[in-house]
Amino acid sequence: KVKTYDRNILGKMIAEAENALDLMREYWIEDQPREYTKQVMTLQAYKNLLMKHDSAEAEQLKNQEQPELPAMKNNNQRKAWLKNYKAWGLWYRDEHIDVNYYKYDFEDGSRLIVAEFPQREHIWTDEKYDQVYYHLIECGKRKYRSDKVYEDKYQYHSNSETELVEYLKKIQKKKG
Repeated sequence: KVKTYDRNILGKMIAEAENALDLMREYWIEDQPREYTKQVMTLQAYKNLLMKHDSAEAEQLKNQEQPELPAMKNNNQRKAWLKNYKAWGLWYRDEHIDVNYYKYDFEDGSRLIVAEFPQREHIWTDEKYDQVYYHLIECGKRKYRSDKVYEDKYQYHSNSETELVEYLKKIQKKKG
């Protein structure tokens, strides 16, 4: 299937048009005002196209419903649910660093964020693979050796599969 829109290509086209304007602006204004007008209009059209697609994509993501949390009877099912994070729907994509973010909002107000770094390479192999990191932002989290609770915030460190499986067990027990 041939793509009719590619954000990366459009970004390069915008950068090239801006560069051409920077280099040729004075000449075009003095000697070829129609060419200057044409180049400015082309750049504006590129930027409008980018804005149109970005806002349509944002609206689509906003209206996306997350699937219901399934009843999971054992740890293997919980691990399988965690690995199937793409079924939750893409939440946010950072084009600048090529990272996809998926999220799942739990009934207790907690949120699980998955940061996916697609098709990364390492120096010791030619094989590409997706690097995936899970971040649990837990509501009403209890401090270590204390009865005090606090609201967790997004942090750089990721949670282990064991921590996440235990959390899933805990919320399913609360649910009944």
